[in-house]
Amino acid sequence: MKSKYCSLQNHKKDCKCFVCKAKRGEFKGESNPNYGNTFKHTKETKSKISKSLQGNKINLGKKWSKERCQEMSKRVSGEGNPRYIDGRTKQPYPKEFRLMKKVIKERDDYTCQYCGITDKEHKKKFNKGLSVHHIDYDKMNCTEENLITLCNKDNLKANKQRPYWNELYWRKVI
Repeated sequence: MKSKYCSLQNHKKDCKCFVCKAKRGEFKGESNPNYGNTFKHTKETKSKISKSLQGNKINLGKKWSKERCQEMSKRVSGEGNPRYIDGRTKQPYPKEFRLMKKVIKERDDYTCQYCGITDKEHKKKFNKGLSVHHIDYDKMNCTEENLITLCNKDNLKANKQRPYWNELYWRKVI
């Protein structure tokens, strides 16, 4: 029996295998094995499959208990999260932080101080401007020495291995 596929070594212009036909755009009502099985189900089988799948969608329509919802919520944003530090994320930013963001971005020439992407490039790529990062991770400390301009990617990186990033960014600012 001849294979549906030819090896690249035996490839010829008039080859009848599915891969070569696909490359030449010659599919005329034939099933492409690259896009699923060529086997056709009967209407009865399709009906049985459809009935068996009804109501079995993962987590759709499933009712969780209040306790379970609270437990899952804590894992994502609370004490169960490995990055949780005494509830700081719930605190709002002080008003002076909004004023300082512009000052810091101007000081850093609207450029990420780690990777060098500019605010224009960042907005073009991610539809979002650069971030201002608190080096000591304290939202209330809005002094110029504690703030640095970073892209979102580098700002997220700074949440892991905090002592390393803290020291690195202090050196850049000072």
